[in-house]
Amino acid sequence: MKAVKWIVIVAVIIGALVFLRSMFLGGDTQANQGGPVYERVLTVERGDLEVLVSANGVVEPINRVEIKSKASGQIVEMPVEEGDVLGQGGLIARLDQRTARNELEQARADLMVAEANLEQAQNNLKRSRELYERDLISAEEMDRVKVEEVRARSQLVRAEAALELAEERMEETIVRSPINGIMLTKEVESGQIISSGVTTVGGGTLIATVADMNRVHVIANVDEVDIGMVQPGQEAVIIADAYPDKIFIGEVVRVSPQGRTEQNITTFRVTILVPNEDGYLKAGMSTDVEVEIASKRNIVQIPNEALLDPSMMREEGRGAPVAMRGDSSGQPSRESSSGERHEMREGAPEDIDRSNMKIVMVKSGDEIIPRRVTTGISNFDYTEIVDGLEEGEEIVVRTMSRARQAAMEWQQRMRSRGGFGGFSN
Repeated sequence: MKAVKWIVIVAVIIGALVFLRSMFLGGDTQANQGGPVYERVLTVERGDLEVLVSANGVVEPINRVEIKSKASGQIVEMPVEEGDVLGQGGLIARLDQRTARNELEQARADLMVAEANLEQAQNNLKRSRELYERDLISAEEMDRVKVEEVRARSQLVRAEAALELAEERMEETIVRSPINGIMLTKEVESGQIISSGVTTVGGGTLIATVADMNRVHVIANVDEVDIGMVQPGQEAVIIADAYPDKIFIGEVVRVSPQGRTEQNITTFRVTILVPNEDGYLKAGMSTDVEVEIASKRNIVQIPNEALLDPSMMREEGRGAPVAMRGDSSGQPSRESSSGERHEMREGAPEDIDRSNMKIVMVKSGDEIIPRRVTTGISNFDYTEIVDGLEEGEEIVVRTMSRARQAAMEWQQRMRSRGGFGGFSN
């Protein structure tokens, strides 16, 4: 029984090794290659190409103000509701003014007394000075009169300050909007007693929230994969869920330097400034955001699936690698199974970034020849061809199954890390 058990284990191991070899290193059969490969011939054309970064966003006011009262008391009047448009200085609420009015009247009366006292002291000083010059009063008496005049003047100053403070307290019983804007929230009602936002430890009672909505911020959370392409100054297209047929144009003004990770997904906060004179965008609205990274018109472009990585390109149907060699001038070439050597077309200067170099299968007569091309901007569907292809040429696009494509990409990553050293084709 033990012998049978070990035979089964060895058979399973051998089967697994054979499967891994056929899955990741290619094979002669369609099954070993991970799925079928389809070919179609396309004509190279010109067109417009846009590179966009998409994200979800939320509308937020730029200037949002929480309204609180400096005075405490009962609200006796509140003529506004949520959504009302307010001008700077517009009435929001009026508190009971009886106590403040009494203090104001008392301060005015105290000021009148102080003014009268000062006038009397000044007259006494004038008469005393005349008597002193005629030696009718002593110097001591003259000094006493001067002190009385100074005391009366200081009382007037205190009375004026008390009146000014009483007027401010009276004014504070009227709550006004500090900005031009829209009333977003209303937190209290007429009849409610509120506490001061200045003297109360807890910060006082929130009365309302007002915001200027002529311009708004759309806050978008952009995936870390795309954030490197987003920069301040780029144009953004905003579409609100509430207005699917309206397009709002904004500008990226800020990109957060720190990302936030939720459920293993890292995003970065991008702030977009959007004009909103018509008032369509409201605080809290959900939006779709597309930031335009690049846009080119009338360029040579081909489908992304037509581009091959030189290090991963293979002879489809044989499982044999395509030999990418260079001639005496340093240009890469391909040697076919019959031994015929096809020169690779010059695609770009040698000092160009090789990450932009790809291989395209070009149809020339009855032959399909690999050609090196230099790529430019790219989106999910198409890639710009900077050099190496001309409009009107025909290319072969090979569409492979996702299983095969994933296997080839995994194989390439393993080879770059030194894996599968013991296997060969």
